[in-house]
Amino acid sequence: MIGRMLTARRLFAGLAAAAALTTALYVAPALATATIAIRTTNTTRVVPCRGAPVVRPSRYVVACADSNWYLTGIHWVRWSDTVAIARATDHLNDCQPYCYDGTFHSSPTVIVLSDPITTSRWGSLFSVVSVLDATRLPGSKGTTTIMRLNLTPLP
Repeated sequence: MIGRMLTARRLFAGLAAAAALTTALYVAPALATATIAIRTTNTTRVVPCRGAPVVRPSRYVVACADSNWYLTGIHWVRWSDTVAIARATDHLNDCQPYCYDGTFHSSPTVIVLSDPITTSRWGSLFSVVSVLDATRLPGSKGTTTIMRLNLTPLP
């Protein structure tokens, strides 16, 4: 019985995340002109590459190891305890012929933070980032990127 309840909870969480992504894809064109009230009473944060977790960062490095992928001009249109949605400018290095000699390409994008996890040290942290509409960026291979976030910030 407990196993079925956990499976149902995971299924519900997955469906909720899929619904959030679908909603973000459909509303992405309207985000440029939308004005949405942002709730300020939440505590869920996101871990940057260095330092303590933050709420609503204005820039975010996705590839912490080499900074070949980062987001700037982030405008958060929703930040709650369960999901955060923003429009931003995506900067991705094409790594041609190699990353150190590659070219950065920029494109507007939508990002979604989801799947909060409660930690003993930092409280509630978003554990997944989805970068949508990156099809115009060389190196993105025309796919939406969904990845797990590091939950331990570097000092």
